[in-house]
Amino acid sequence: MSKLDKKKFAPIFIIGMPRSGTKLIREILNNHKHIYIPRAESIFLPFLVHKYGLKPNFNSLYQINRITKDILRSSFFYHMKIPKSKIINKEFVDVLKSNRWDLIFKYLILDSLNKNINMKIFGDKTPSYINHIDILSKIYPSANFLHIIRDPRDQSLSIKKVWGKNLYRNAFKWRSDIFRCRNFAKENNINYFEVRYEDLITNSKKTMIDVCKYLSCDFSESMLIFNKPVENLGDAKDLYINSNNMNKFKDKLSFSQIKKIEELTLDVMCQLKYIPVNSNISLRKLSLTETYIYKILDYFNIVKFHIMEKGIFKGLRYVYSLNHQNFKKYI
Repeated sequence: MSKLDKKKFAPIFIIGMPRSGTKLIREILNNHKHIYIPRAESIFLPFLVHKYGLKPNFNSLYQINRITKDILRSSFFYHMKIPKSKIINKEFVDVLKSNRWDLIFKYLILDSLNKNINMKIFGDKTPSYINHIDILSKIYPSANFLHIIRDPRDQSLSIKKVWGKNLYRNAFKWRSDIFRCRNFAKENNINYFEVRYEDLITNSKKTMIDVCKYLSCDFSESMLIFNKPVENLGDAKDLYINSNNMNKFKDKLSFSQIKKIEELTLDVMCQLKYIPVNSNISLRKLSLTETYIYKILDYFNIVKFHIMEKGIFKGLRYVYSLNHQNFKKYI
């Protein structure tokens, strides 16, 4: 532990609204020989910090057993198929006793997966961390936040198509989450970099050169070459970098749907240079009743999606693991 205690690790966190290209940019970065970002989203970090505090105390067997159970029940542990022996062992207990989230997180993301060799940059792709950069920046003051942003009309359409979630609740969240994230980054002067999804798919090389410059790593053309498709859901399914995967909303959403999405996102949408179709509109919010009803429906649609995708047993097991990480806050 002595070597670990003397080091400060600065991971990269890929954040953004769901269906915004976070998976694509993760896979591009994973093509770099010195970068590793797990293919499962961690999700658990804010949950654990809220439960045990920013300065945890894992010096007792009781607390060690508690957090071990939480990790074993996490969706990350489920997806990555991490052997229990990697969590229930003396090495991890020693890491826990450091009482440092940065070392605990590094162990779970790298060491437990045997990915700590030759990896100069490690990180995580959890879109919902867009709402937790305050916590993450306290744990890792030098962390790099890579925020990928997509046109809210296309992003809302994709959310609806893949998970059956409500267009308007999603648009409302797009506006509020991105607004809050950008403001926090600006006011707190954290290491923060924005990428527009449309730039990533239409001008991939230049965009990734800029990203690599931000991360202080070299760019290679091989980063843009894939042996298998990146996406397994939505219109980009079975494709690599799909330069045509934009402006789909013009053909697939009605005029009234587009108008309502634009009304719910107008100010942030214009700041990011997304041009509204409707010129005579003003910013509006969802009512509390609309928000409540849409959230309940979104929850049931997400549960339905995981059951249909994984089967009843595995689907419910996965939802169970998510619920142990305050899943309802992520939908």
